[in-house]
Amino acid sequence: EASVSGNPPITIGDGELTSTGAESPFYHLWGGKKSQYLIRASELTAAGFTAGNIDILSFEVTSVGTVPFTDFNLSIGSTASTELTTTLLTGLQPVYTDAAYLPVVGENAINFVTPFMWDGTSNIVIEFCWSNNNSGSSSNSAHVKYDNTTFNSTSYIQKDNQLASALCALTTGATTATTRPQFTLGQVPCVSERVAVVADITEPPAITASVSPNDTICDGEEITLNVTSGNANYEYTWTYDSQIYSGASFTDSPSTSTQYIINANDPISGCVNLDTINVTVYPSPSISVSANPLSITCGESVQLDATGFGYIPTIIVSENFNGTTHSFTAINNSTGGTPADAAWTLRPDGYYYSYTTFHSNDNSQFIMSNSDDQGSGGTTNTELISPEFSTVGLDSLVLDFYHYFRSGDT
Repeated sequence: EASVSGNPPITIGDGELTSTGAESPFYHLWGGKKSQYLIRASELTAAGFTAGNIDILSFEVTSVGTVPFTDFNLSIGSTASTELTTTLLTGLQPVYTDAAYLPVVGENAINFVTPFMWDGTSNIVIEFCWSNNNSGSSSNSAHVKYDNTTFNSTSYIQKDNQLASALCALTTGATTATTRPQFTLGQVPCVSERVAVVADITEPPAITASVSPNDTICDGEEITLNVTSGNANYEYTWTYDSQIYSGASFTDSPSTSTQYIINANDPISGCVNLDTINVTVYPSPSISVSANPLSITCGESVQLDATGFGYIPTIIVSENFNGTTHSFTAINNSTGGTPADAAWTLRPDGYYYSYTTFHSNDNSQFIMSNSDDQGSGGTTNTELISPEFSTVGLDSLVLDFYHYFRSGDT
């Protein structure tokens, strides 16, 4: 589907005057009214309009009655006439109907059921027609903003006690005037017919990444990374630890746990694929040896000692709440009482509240949520959430924390 944007809405006339009589298409002194309004092409182009589909018309109403306008019809058409006469124009295109149309005070917009194609050069005529098939009452009129023009821009027929079908068919004996309601016109974008487009999606050939001898090694050991595929056209690029290697296979000796990303690109078909390998690296054990004494004579003995330690755990999240701020996210969704008093708050060791002295496990500053301080009628709902952390390359986790809960006197 292809579309071309339409023109922005344009307004014809300044709307400097307010109707009190037949200047309005909804003047109800008579039982029904058929009105035609001419807008010259020069006015449309001066306002910035270009050829295209007109699909909306609006006008400003200043006052309304309580009676709707029966069998309301809105039509529009092109004409070479530069002024309207006592004979109304025919052959207009109906664009909207309403069995009982009742305007409202303010801007009234009518969306056309069928857009009207303006050729960009012709004058256009807008026709309003309705009939309540009675003798009318001016108190039921709807009045609009309008302007004076320098030419006969209006022509209308008013009749009592006629069906809309009969009134709207009349063309002769009209009254002309040099007044015209202020109109705003809008255009719909031009849209082509939709054409189906078939997209063939090809799954990229699979790749298999592997590491040997193992994906868990000790610091100093060497690994071989390899990728295979049934697609001979793939070109491979490994990305790891801010480094890049091109090729299907290579060796490495990582000193820390590392993620290897393999990108496969087929320059002929354009297909791409990727895979990842995570390698866990344990630090090498540390050992220290000593002898006492360092020097002996033949036949004497010496004390030999060896000490060492193996894998040192990696701390990925740690918070002791001993600073002026902390890294956790504190949430307080408490309700009732004074909710702010239940918020997580840093407290010094030995904090005293309601005949109770509070201490942390290491006698240092701690963080506390105090439901009792929220007051009577409160419901405490607080959360303390750690920062996000990654467990990539780890084979086990240990959680160590201190928590104290006090309810009432227990």
